[in-house]
Amino acid sequence: MIVFQTIRINARRNLQTINHHLYDNYVTREKGKAKAKPSRPICLFCAVDKDITEEHVLPKWVFEKNPHRFFTTQINNLSHKYISSTIPVCATCNNDLLSELEKRVQKLFLGHQKMGRFFNEEETEDIIRWLEILDYKYQAFSLMTKFSVLKGKGPIDFLTDYSLSVLDPNIEYSPRSATKNIREALARITVKSKQKNLHSLVIFKTHNPDFYFSHKNNDFLFLDLPRYNLALFYFYKKLFAEAVHAKDAAMEILSRVY
Repeated sequence: MIVFQTIRINARRNLQTINHHLYDNYVTREKGKAKAKPSRPICLFCAVDKDITEEHVLPKWVFEKNPHRFFTTQINNLSHKYISSTIPVCATCNNDLLSELEKRVQKLFLGHQKMGRFFNEEETEDIIRWLEILDYKYQAFSLMTKFSVLKGKGPIDFLTDYSLSVLDPNIEYSPRSATKNIREALARITVKSKQKNLHSLVIFKTHNPDFYFSHKNNDFLFLDLPRYNLALFYFYKKLFAEAVHAKDAAMEILSRVY
């Protein structure tokens, strides 16, 4: 699909520029304080600084355009509405490339729902590509979002303006590890073949009435899509010899967090 190819090529060409932009503006500090937001944000897919729009971390059709649905970040326990959780993306990447990608995935999900058939390998690779883009967008959002306050306890002066990603205990509060994680997330988008990742995606049938989203940086993403009677669990880094091993690992995690 030409859309995936274009996104992949743009990401490969501009990976270093985007990574440096995020590190310089959202991770590094001056005199112990976070830097002001850049006056000219860039597109986090192709690095242009013109016609910048707001791209939702999760597409609006995923959370059914419900303005009241939200997720909670584990770092500070604050709630973020999906409708207002966005990253900077140029109009071309937003309205042409990412929009066409989402139409492709929606068509696959709808076909599965109506005909009850399994996805073939090519379709599964496209779903994986889409999920890896969701992971990247979520990591970018976390990197660009400040800690602000700790729910129930208020502001913590020396943490208030730190990036959420930097304060992730899973990376031992390391700015360089936070940058490395998002660089790896963007690098995954540049990989053409997803053949080796096929068993890392677990697809469940679901009859849950409510949408659900869970994410662990650079580890996994779980997405429950009641609209299509589907749930997706994808391991970004772990590879499995057989699909059943991935399913067992996913079920073990879900039993603890969902």
